[in-house]
Amino acid sequence: MKTSARRTLAKADALYLSTIDDCGAATVREQFNEWRASLTVELGIDGLPVITGEDIPWLVEHVRGSHDNLRATSASLASLR
Repeated sequence: MKTSARRTLAKADALYLSTIDDCGAATVREQFNEWRASLTVELGIDGLPVITGEDIPWLVEHVRGSHDNLRATSASLASLR
């Protein structure tokens, strides 16, 4: 893996694993872990959220919820002024 790719990965907030075939999340995570174990360098992604296509609905709801919370906080702060 190129050094520039590892530097970019170090700035990531999450890692998305895509698939070409119709394999499920468990399979793509297993394949990724096998590939990662074969590397001669450490990627430094321990603790980084790893998401797959199956996680997209949850992610959308999480972002919407965060947006709604931010909007409510902003409205509350505006009412204090």
